[in-house]
Amino acid sequence: MLRSPIVGLREHELAEIRLQAVGQPFFEAVKSMIATLPALDASTESSFLVEKAHHEDWKRRLHLFYVHLQSWRVRARHTSLATFIWELFEETGYDAYVGGLSGGKQRQANVQALYDKAKTFEKTSFRGIFRFLRFVDRMEEQGDDLESARTLSEKEDVVTILSIHKSKGLEFPVVFVVDMMKNFNLSDSRRSIQIHQSLGFGSSYFDTKRRIKRKTLPELAIKEAQKREQMSEELRILYVALTRAKEKLFLIGSSKGVENSLAGYKLYAESDQALLPVHVRSNAKHFYDFIIPALLRHPKMENEHPDYVAYSRYPHDATFTLNVIEEQRREHEQLEAEAIEETLQQMKQLKPIGEKSEYYDFISERLRFDYPYKQATDSFAKQSVSELKQTLQEEDPYSQHTMKCNSFTTSNARRPKFMQQQKLSGAEIGTATHTVMQHVSFAETHEDEISSLTNTLKEKELLTVQEAEVVDTTAVLKFIQSDLGTRIQQATEIHREIAFSYIRKTEEENAVLVQGMADLVFVDYAGNNILIDYKTDQITSRFTNGFDEAESVMRKRYEQQLRLYKEALEQIWNEEITESWLYFFDGGHALKL
Repeated sequence: MLRSPIVGLREHELAEIRLQAVGQPFFEAVKSMIATLPALDASTESSFLVEKAHHEDWKRRLHLFYVHLQSWRVRARHTSLATFIWELFEETGYDAYVGGLSGGKQRQANVQALYDKAKTFEKTSFRGIFRFLRFVDRMEEQGDDLESARTLSEKEDVVTILSIHKSKGLEFPVVFVVDMMKNFNLSDSRRSIQIHQSLGFGSSYFDTKRRIKRKTLPELAIKEAQKREQMSEELRILYVALTRAKEKLFLIGSSKGVENSLAGYKLYAESDQALLPVHVRSNAKHFYDFIIPALLRHPKMENEHPDYVAYSRYPHDATFTLNVIEEQRREHEQLEAEAIEETLQQMKQLKPIGEKSEYYDFISERLRFDYPYKQATDSFAKQSVSELKQTLQEEDPYSQHTMKCNSFTTSNARRPKFMQQQKLSGAEIGTATHTVMQHVSFAETHEDEISSLTNTLKEKELLTVQEAEVVDTTAVLKFIQSDLGTRIQQATEIHREIAFSYIRKTEEENAVLVQGMADLVFVDYAGNNILIDYKTDQITSRFTNGFDEAESVMRKRYEQQLRLYKEALEQIWNEEITESWLYFFDGGHALKL
């Protein structure tokens, strides 16, 4: 009787193991726990899953795992790496386990990819699981990764190559059935000794005295039965091939004597019966022997190949085209030996040979082709406001990309950002500040209220812990208490984080889809639309004379961006943007553009 599956260790069980050896590695704690248990007489030859199912107590299962672990360690030193990994998967049921998780098909493909990677590793001069794990560790140190295995299905937008048997049950928009002229394999019906499941045994007659060999009736009967069965099977295979296509089907084959083949097919097609004669079907050597005689009896063939149309025609709604492509052979002119030698010498010296191909003008025209819309290739059809701003404005000497310098780098690639411990970038600080400004109430009058909002956003996972720490709540409160903040408090309407998309015509009359997001637009008591864009640029630490020096730089840097915001909102809302402002949190400076 099979027992129910055993679950893993629970929290209190793990804690009990931990208490066996506090301050030591957890594996030492496991060994200390096992030392307190009675000896376990468990066979390590059978599957770990089978043995585990017979041990209800978690301590006994822990002991059993330790016994198997020791046996696996011994086998890892004496078994090939790939074989050991695969046996480990089978004994622990890991492959079936990951298959039951979400994305199980991809997970199982990754397990198979690990096994394939181990087989490839063993083909090198390195051996053993220790070196393989060290190889994986080095890949992680360099930031590399074992690519996820690719799992393809019949729905993927790729070309799939399958045998006819493997394609059963599948359908594709377009199907190519190639090698239709390949001869059937009838070797079984040609053997001198025949065995049939219903007709029995049949063989040739050998007269050893007269040294004569003759065919017998049982042999001929069985051969004919097997040949018919083989032809029936080939027809079924052909049916599978013809029914895989949903839209178009291409049947391709090659023959040395196309004219003779078509002439022979015409004779086969001459019949008053709706079906092709039995002898035509039974004597078929390849798939075309079934297909072509049937097509020649269709009325559509009268226009395409009138010379090969059979006299007996059977109308049908089928739509097809029979193309005969003959091999084109071009006869080259025979040149004298002196002319050939002279041409070769000129070619070796990279000199013109004085002869032009009939395709010379055609190729020259193609090489001199100039794309008439070259200006459109210099920009994307869809751009953000930031990307468009960089192309329209002059280079800013204080911008980050200009001030970057080459630093020392190692040969190892950097770790992914989520594995790095570093400070937030300026862009990330700006994003965190914008998130707070999107939710802050302009009626707040105390910094503690803004700090409480920051903690709330962190609890809702709209801000990370690091982002919440870098938000300058004092600067946010200073904005609320500024002249702009006071005007916002008195506004009749407030719109935040206004995402927009609009078509903008360039100077070359090219249409570009511009996407962006304006920080805030409010409507004052007089009905004027006021646009405000927040900035977290460093002012105090970068400019010696403070905002007096920074004003011209910031105006030049962001003037084009605010103009694009204004242009987009006016076109979409069909209303005028009366004022456009930049507000810099570093120092609390407002700049009207």
